[in-house]
Order: sequence, then C-alpha cells, then structure tokens
Amino acid sequence: MTPPGRKNLQDGGLSIHGALIGGLLAGVIFSRLYRLPFWRLADVVAPGLALGIAIGRVGCDVFGRPMATPWPWGVMVNGQLLHPAQVYEFLLDYLLFFYLWRRKNVAYDGQLFIRFAILYATIRGVVELIRYNPLIWGPFSVAHAASLTFIFAAVLASIILKKRPGQQANSGTPVAATAPRPGDMLAAIEDSLAWQLLILAVLVSLSPVTFYSLGP
Repeated sequence: MTPPGRKNLQDGGLSIHGALIGGLLAGVIFSRLYRLPFWRLADVVAPGLALGIAIGRVGCDVFGRPMATPWPWGVMVNGQLLHPAQVYEFLLDYLLFFYLWRRKNVAYDGQLFIRFAILYATIRGVVELIRYNPLIWGPFSVAHAASLTFIFAAVLASIILKKRPGQQANSGTPVAATAPRPGDMLAAIEDSLAWQLLILAVLVSLSPVTFYSLGP
C-alpha cells in the first residue's frame, strides 16, 4: 500500500520534458567535471537524443483520443478505436533524427541542439493535440506549456550564442570531434546519403511492425 502523500511511478508524474531537463543538467555537470565545451557536446548528442526518444515511443502505452473516422492504423483499446499517438510521434522523431544527423548549415556550437529542442517541442505539441492530458486553456495542455517554454528557452539561447565572440561559420561540416573513425563502414554511413536513407527506411519500417505486433 502506498503511504499517504506519495505516489507510485505507474500512477503518473513522469514526462519527456522533465527527462530532457534532467539530462541537460547532467550534461552541464559532466562537461564541467571533464572540462568539455558544453554546447559542442550538446550538438554531438542531439541526433542520438532524437533517435532514443523515437525508439522509446515504440514501447509507449499512452494512446491518443478516439478516432472520429475509423482509420486502419487505429488501435483498439477497451472497446474504443484510438489514435496511435506513439506511431505519429516516433515517425516524426525519426525524421528529426535524420535531419539532425545530416548536420547541415551548422554555424555555431549549440545550433544543432537548439534545432533539436525547437523541433522536438513542436512535434510534441502537435501530437499532444490528439492525446489526453490536463488542459490549462482551451485545447492546450500542460505539455503544450512545457513545449512552448522549451521553444522560448531555445530561441533565447540561440540569440545569446550567436552574439558570443569567437563564433565561426561552419558551413555544414559535422559538429562531432575530429577523432579517427573506427572503420570504413562507419565513415561511409556518415558520409553517404544513400546509407542514411536506408537506415531511416529500416527504422521506419520495423517500428510500426513492432508496435502493432506487440500492442494491446
């Protein structure tokens, strides 16, 4: 029995927004401990964050609102045909991952992570329109407020970083450190659009199959 005033994790209270804030704080601490440039480190991990969130959504059990029109991709839960909010989000997250992975037109340290923050918050806000969460105004929920906060903070950080001295245009070269790559295969994947599209296609194909085969 749960003691008064405490809740089990399965009763709620966990959110991707909180996880991202916690991860950001951990990254700040890590970069200071090891004397690493924080914003460059953030750029390096940004594509992996998008990919990790996408894969995590495949196993998410928070479904969307009932479908007004019975589309074939709907999911039957407790006698209701619901929007598979997870599918919508992980497909958009995979596209975000692909966009960040390409690392095009990166002009300053931190820009890639800022793009991740703005675009992921936008994706979360769009998907939130067909999910149930506590509403604060009209159709807008607590998650919408958190996403808007992320976007505002990211835009503010972008303005500050652009004004920092010593920023140099990158012209789209990879942000990752110039350490030797472990093999020709990895180098080919990093440099070849065809390889990257193939990996994206595999992820997009396998994830819905996994979701619908293991779903309710």
